Amino acid sequence: MRTARHYSPIVSLIFGNILLAASLLLFGWAEGLTFLVISVILFTIGEVLLFTMMDLFIDRIAKPESKGIYFGTIGFNHLGSVMTPVFGGLLLSQYGAEIGLKIFIPLALMTALGLPFLWIAHQRLLSREKKEKVFQVSA
Repeated sequence: MRTARHYSPIVSLIFGNILLAASLLLFGWAEGLTFLVISVILFTIGEVLLFTMMDLFIDRIAKPESKGIYFGTIGFNHLGSVMTPVFGGLLLSQYGAEIGLKIFIPLALMTALGLPFLWIAHQRLLSREKKEKVFQVSA
């Protein structure tokens, strides 16, 4: 988190998303304890970056009068946090851990689908900040 504070929240979100997707792929490939431990570490770092920086990002983009709506809406993320272990457990019990790649590759791809949206948000935020700086300089 100390390192992530030096970057914008959206860059940390992108990096967290990449770490989460990579850890899911490693879970599928993991055959020994070493890969499982590395997967868990990457997953934990990605999760910390995503969930802590999300609040900072929302605080940064939301207008003061709309922050309650933004933070309330992001609460729907918790629904996924509740449902994911249930569906993951069902997939593992149905197909078994022997075919881990067939389970974890789709999960990693679904996680990585967020990257283009995060990149677009990053570009828009940079553009907005440039406009605000130009406006402040000219005022």
